[in-house]
Amino acid sequence: MGDAGASLRVLDATDPIPPDGMVLAAPLDGWEQAKVRDALLNLHARSAGAEAIRDLLHAERLAPVTDEVVQLMARLKRYARV
Repeated sequence: MGDAGASLRVLDATDPIPPDGMVLAAPLDGWEQAKVRDALLNLHARSAGAEAIRDLLHAERLAPVTDEVVQLMARLKRYARV
């Protein structure tokens, strides 16, 4: 931004943005959802899977949804309504 950057000021800041998520198709039953979830969460254990995660997502591994992520999503949703 050059010299113009010095005149900028922060107007507002949001909470940290949750990590990327993956969504499963609604027709999958609970057993199928669990099977897909487990396969994705263990993908890093195989060299080709680890490589795919690095190349596509720039990450080391996938992680399950945590309560913190659920709370962040709820807060971002409320923030977006303002």
